Amino acid sequence: GYDVLPSAVHLTASTLAMLAPEVAFVNMNLYVMPLGIDITQPKLGSLDFLSGNVIQTQIALDYSQTETIRMGVSGSSITNATLPKLNLCVMNPPFVRSVGGNLLFGSLPDERDKLQNELKKRVKKIAASITAGLGSVFLALADKHLEVNGRLAFVLPAALASGEAWAASRKLIASRYHLETVIASHDIERPNFSENTSLSEILFIARKLGSNENPNATSYVNLWRNPHSIHEAMDLANRILLQDKPVSIDSTSITTIRGVASKLGEIVTLPPAKEEQNWTGALFAQTELLRTCWGLQNNKLIVPGTSQQLSLPICKLSELGELGYDRRDIHDAFEVSYDDWSPYQAFWCHESGKVRSISQTTTAYLIARSKPAQNRKLKNAKDVWTKAGKILLAERLRTNTHRVIAIGFGKPVLGNTWWALNTSDLTEQMEKSFLLWSNSSLGLLLYYGSRVITEGAWMQMKKPAWKSMLVLNVRSLNKKQLEELEVAYNTLCNEELAPIAQLNTDAVRQKIDDTLCKTLSMPNLSPIRELLAREPGLTTLEINPKQKNAPFDSEEEETDILQPKQPRKRKPK
Repeated sequence: GYDVLPSAVHLTASTLAMLAPEVAFVNMNLYVMPLGIDITQPKLGSLDFLSGNVIQTQIALDYSQTETIRMGVSGSSITNATLPKLNLCVMNPPFVRSVGGNLLFGSLPDERDKLQNELKKRVKKIAASITAGLGSVFLALADKHLEVNGRLAFVLPAALASGEAWAASRKLIASRYHLETVIASHDIERPNFSENTSLSEILFIARKLGSNENPNATSYVNLWRNPHSIHEAMDLANRILLQDKPVSIDSTSITTIRGVASKLGEIVTLPPAKEEQNWTGALFAQTELLRTCWGLQNNKLIVPGTSQQLSLPICKLSELGELGYDRRDIHDAFEVSYDDWSPYQAFWCHESGKVRSISQTTTAYLIARSKPAQNRKLKNAKDVWTKAGKILLAERLRTNTHRVIAIGFGKPVLGNTWWALNTSDLTEQMEKSFLLWSNSSLGLLLYYGSRVITEGAWMQMKKPAWKSMLVLNVRSLNKKQLEELEVAYNTLCNEELAPIAQLNTDAVRQKIDDTLCKTLSMPNLSPIRELLAREPGLTTLEINPKQKNAPFDSEEEETDILQPKQPRKRKPK
C-alpha cells in the first residue's frame, strides 16, 4: 500500500494487524511516499511509479519528508518502494482537478507550479486527463502495473460515466478491460462512497483482458439505498452476488435488490461500452426509465406498459446546426452592458425565477473589446458573433428549480450560461418544432441520460455532449406535421412551465407531449413523465421514502442474511 500521508499508512497498518492478531508480521509492504521538491527534483508520491516500478530513497538536506518510508505496526524504516505486477488494485484516489481553482497539489502552494508542470510532462505519455483530475492519472498508473486477468476496483467521481474530461479513461477501460460491474448510488443522502465529500461517486470493477479476448456485458448496480455501516455493506454485497443472472437491457423485466424492510436498488446488464461511449447504465436509478432512454438512443420508442415499438426520426444535434463559442471566448471578445446599445444582443444568466417559458427576449448588449481582458488574449468579436444563434441550449441546470433546456428568440443571440445553436438552414417552423421537442418529456429524458453528474440535481452539458445529443430530426417532418407543431408552439411558447422535476404535474409540459404524440403518432407519454419525476437525480427526493427505515427488522435478521447457511433461530414469544 502507498500513500503520501503518514497517518493514512499508520491507520492501514493498524487495521491489517487487528484483522489478524494471531499473525506475527515481520514487514508490511506499506509505504509513505515522497511528495514535494527534493532539492530540484519533483516528487509526485505514488505517481512516480509512472516512470518505473522502483522509487529510490532521496533524503533532503533539511531532513524533510522526501524519503520513502516503510511503515509497520511497531516501527518504520527508510527503504526503496517497489511496485510489483499486480493481480488486484483497489484505489480511492484524490479527486482534485486542474480547473475550478487549480487545486492540484494545493497543499504545497510554494511547490505547486513545479509539481504541476512535472505531472503534465508525464501525463502526455499515458491515457489520462489532468482536467478530469488525479483520479484519471491514477487509473492509467494502475493499468500500467496490472497483470493480464488482474482486476481494478476503483472509487471515482460519477463524472467518469459521461464526462468529456473522462473520455480517455473510458476509452482505456473499453480497449483493455471487461468492465464487469459498475455501482452507482442514487441515495440522495449518500450519493458517494467516500467520507468528507458531497460529490457523487461510482465504484467499478474491471478485469484486464488477454490478447484477442473480447469484453462481455457490464452489470450496473443502481443503489436506492447506500449502506451506512460495514454490516449493511456486507449484507448488500451478499444480495448482489445472489443475483447471478441480472436482466438484460433488452428484456422487459427488472432485477430487484430487496432488503428486509425496503428495496435497496436494481441491477441491469448492458452491452460493453465501446471507445469513449458513456456508461449510460449508471445514470438512472430505475431500469424501466433506462430502458426507454436506451431504446430512444437506438431510434426506438418503447413506452413502459405498452408493447408497441415506434421508430422515431432521430439524429444528432450536430446534423441540425452548429454550436457557438463557450463563455470564455465570448468574454475574450466582448464586454456585457445593460444600458449601451450594440448590434450584438445577448441573454445573460439563467435565473430560474425569471426564465419561465420557452420564448424569451434579450436582456443585455455585448460591446466588442478594444483591448484584451486581464491575463487573456483578445478574440475577434465578429468571428465570435458568426456563431450566434436563434436558439440557446442550457449549459448547466438544476432540475428541481430550472424549467427549460432550450429557449428561442427569433433572432441571433449569445448567452454566457448557454450554448448558441446556429440553425441557419432550418426554417422557422423547424426551429419551433425543435424547441417543443427539446422541452418535452422525451427531450428531457435524452438530456438526463447524457448529463454529467456533479452533485444532486445540478448537472452540466458540455459542447461535445450537446453535439452528440440525439434529438428529433425536424428536417424529416412533412408539411402537415410542421404546421401542427408551429401552431402548438405559438400557443404554448409564452406559457409558464413548472420546474423540470415537477413535469408529472405540469399542465403545459403535458400539452407539449400531447401535441408531439398526436403529430408523430406516439403513445401517451404519461408513464415516462411519472418515471422521470421519481428519479432522485432529477428531483433530489428519495425514490422510496421507506428506505429511511433500517434495512433489517432486527439483529437476528441481519445475522441470518450475513450467514445464510445457518438455520434461523426465533426468540420465544
